[in-house]
Amino acid sequence: MNKKTSKNINIDYCIANSYLDNVKLYRKSDAIIALLVMIYTIIISFLSGFIFSVLEVKEPFSLIVGIAFLFVTNIPLYILFMKRKQKLTSIGIHLINWKASITMGLIFILISFFLFRGLIVGLINKWNFNSFDMIVLSLLLVFMSALFEDLIMIGYIQTRLYGLIKGDILAVVAGSVIFTFIHLPIMLWLPWRNKVILIMFYMMIHFLLNSIYRIVQSIIPVTALHFSLNYSSLGLFWQYPGDGINSSKSLIVLIFLVIMLILIFKKFSPKMRSRMP
Repeated sequence: MNKKTSKNINIDYCIANSYLDNVKLYRKSDAIIALLVMIYTIIISFLSGFIFSVLEVKEPFSLIVGIAFLFVTNIPLYILFMKRKQKLTSIGIHLINWKASITMGLIFILISFFLFRGLIVGLINKWNFNSFDMIVLSLLLVFMSALFEDLIMIGYIQTRLYGLIKGDILAVVAGSVIFTFIHLPIMLWLPWRNKVILIMFYMMIHFLLNSIYRIVQSIIPVTALHFSLNYSSLGLFWQYPGDGINSSKSLIVLIFLVIMLILIFKKFSPKMRSRMP
């Protein structure tokens, strides 16, 4: 790698290359900066968890506070991209192979309708819909939360970890641990048994999201799955959602279907890359 390339590590980042070929471009400095972003994100995460749980922020202020925290969390990312002149493609923001990305995303959303407390589950159980305003506001907040989280965790931190951790499996495990740790505020007041279950859940979700990203290197299908999973599991379509489909069963079905879909798209990913400019 020549001197000019090492100064701006992302000038060679190309979606036509495989995921592993691209992440090999990152250096220790990229990984260290990513870890600093992680620390900042964890601090903001704990602060937001404190405000929502202890101060009991109510609607509509919870939406305003939630969106404000999302923007504050992503400020370092914006600054880094401006200062280091990094490409947005390196965190999955692009429209290359957009048809495949959107198709995969729509399939994930459709799958979520049938799981947890999703749309189809509620219709079958004849639950009452939430108010239109509440559905729109919750859709906006959950979508933005998933998008910003995926940009930081999957698009930025996970890819830059390879500058410090050269082993693929070890890098993914480290990313899963970081992803889980960022969600600790959700678990603070839960019994230990529930904490262990959630830790395993978040590590598995990170593995799935990262596996999806590695195929098309696009944030679109990643956020589609993350957003629809969160929305269905919370049952936000419904005013008084019941238990719905058991969370464990839903998760098993989800993992199976997502892995099958990943394998199908992975089979065609070399052909998709060959058609890229």
